[in-house]
This record gives sequence, structure tokens and C-alpha cells, in this order.
Amino acid sequence: MRFLLLFALYFLRAAGSLIAKHQLVQVGPGGEIVIRLDHFDDSDAASVTPSELTFKVESVPSDGWLYQLSSVYSKHGYEPKVGTLIKAGSTIVTGSDHRIIYKRPLPDSEKVGQWDSFVFTVSNGRETSNLATVTVVPKSGAISGSDFLLGPEGWTVVGNRAAQSAVTFEAFSRDRNLNHYILSSDDKIDVQAANADDTSLWYFNSPTKFLGDMGIAYNGALQFTMSAFSGDFDKSNGGSSPVVKLYCASCEGPVGPGITLVYPRSALKTSFNGGTTQITISLNENAGWLKDPQNSLVAWMPPSKCDIIQVLFRLSGMQILGDWTTWHESVALDNVVVVNTRSYLPVCAQSRPDASVCTC
Repeated sequence: MRFLLLFALYFLRAAGSLIAKHQLVQVGPGGEIVIRLDHFDDSDAASVTPSELTFKVESVPSDGWLYQLSSVYSKHGYEPKVGTLIKAGSTIVTGSDHRIIYKRPLPDSEKVGQWDSFVFTVSNGRETSNLATVTVVPKSGAISGSDFLLGPEGWTVVGNRAAQSAVTFEAFSRDRNLNHYILSSDDKIDVQAANADDTSLWYFNSPTKFLGDMGIAYNGALQFTMSAFSGDFDKSNGGSSPVVKLYCASCEGPVGPGITLVYPRSALKTSFNGGTTQITISLNENAGWLKDPQNSLVAWMPPSKCDIIQVLFRLSGMQILGDWTTWHESVALDNVVVVNTRSYLPVCAQSRPDASVCTC
């Protein structure tokens, strides 16, 4: 057994010894930023000096531009910074300290979500890393978001009588924190005993822009605003009710395929009693999340670091609770955003682009 463990550790080390690191950078509207591409190397070639490494931009942004450093800025740090435009993938980075420039177009305006992304690799002469993503976000740190300014943005409702139903879009302002929002009501009440929780809960179901590769959001937060138009919050569902559910269908679960994480109402730092409330939930393993053990005889438990990172990297579902009371309620949702301001991803989760190999 010890031999097998050592062999496995050696294989993982060899397979992911040179790592191009995922990065998160911030830039304002119309701005530009110098990005130093980052890596990690614990192989026998780790003695290779930075100048001997080869970094390649493997894809270009779709809503901005990448440039090489100018010769004078690369060598001496003098203006102008911007050199030649990087027009296509598989372009070698020529700037000192493997730096490039990302530049926003003009005119430009803030958005609720990331500006752009691109991928790169690094080679040490003996091996080439997997792809890593540089995610460029506005100063707000928004990676993905819905402000419902123009419509419902693909949000639906699950858990009511219909398997999936439409939300109501309201192009009105209720107060400073609730302006253009989506709304839905309970149409399936299933209370099995007096003073018991509703056993059938309904949720706002997120569109695809919140799904897929959201790994860079690790240690950031999910933020949203809720408000109730009707409902008796003196008869609320209990503390075990999941406020948020996150799913990864392709992750390896405790028993079978899939990992489900829930954030119970009891873990909320801000209570919701029907008034307009801004809720923030941290996206890390110590925030209060619980993991489905896929066994009814085992209690739900906190996820590991790898659990939450892998779920975020391969997110296949996100739902936000609308069913807060044991009877009928009408609840509004606004300003849903996933935010982060820097990359907190540990190297132990980056030997594969989607964190499918994680040793944290």
C-alpha cells in the first residue's frame, strides 16, 4: 500500500510539475494593465532561469487587445509601454519577465461581469504546461452577474409544480437596492406536519453564464439582493433549508458521480425576513457550505478545499432559494454577481486546467 501511494504521488508530481497558473486581473473601463504571466515548476528543470522559459499566448481576447511590451519599456521601463499587437494564438511572449499588456477599447463602460479572458502555456525546454486562463474583470471584481436591467437574462424557477417555469420580470424600482428585478411565487406547498418545514422548496435557477469554468471565483463571493412582496416570515422554513445549491455533474462524488454543495440558512451572516436584503456568501470551504455524502445514513459535512474548487471549475448548476416560508410567498431577486479581486487558487489544484486532479 505504501509503495502504491508513493507511486501515485510521484505520478501526480511528474504529470503536473510545470504549471501555468490561472490569474485574475482588474482593469477599469478604457484602461490598460501590464500582466506578468505566472507559473510554478517543481520538476528537475526547476533550475531553468526565467529568461529561459517560453511563454505562449494560446488565444486572444474577444473584447479587448493584447500587446507585446515595447522594446524601451521591456528593457528600461520607459514609456511608451505598448508594442506590437498579438493577433493570434501560439504567439511567444517577448517582453521581459514574461509580461504583456491588456488594453480595453474606447469608448467603454462598466459591465456586470468579466471583461474578457485568454489562455497561455509555459515551456521550460523539456515539458510544456497545460493551458491556464487569465480572467480580466472590472474594478468591481465581477466575474459573472445579472442586474436584470433589460430582462430576466435566462433565469428560471425550479421546484414549483412545473419542472421549470419562467420568472416574472419587473422593470420597476422598489427602493435603492431593488431596481429592475425578477419575481416568482410559491405554487406548490407540501407541509407534512403542523409547524414543519415545506418539504418541496422552489428556487431561482441560474442561466449558463454562471456555469462552466468559475474556478477563479474560489475564495471570492456570491452576492445577491432579495426582497419579499408577500409571505409570513414568522413561519419560515428551518435553518437547514439550502439558501444556495451548487452542482458539479462531472465531479467524482463520495459514492457515485457528482458533487452537490449547499449553503444552509443557519450559516447566513445576514438574516432575511422579507425586507430588501443584500446577501453575501463566501466561496471557500470554511464559509459554512455542506457536501452531500450520497448516503442517507451519513450526515452532510463541510467540503474539502478540493471539493469546492472542483465544483467551481466544472459548475453545472446554481440555484438560489425563493421558498423561505412554510406557506405562500412572493420573492424578488436582484443584482446577482460572482465576485473576486485576485486569484486565491492554490498550486495543488492547478495541475489540470479544470482542477480534475487536486491534491490540496
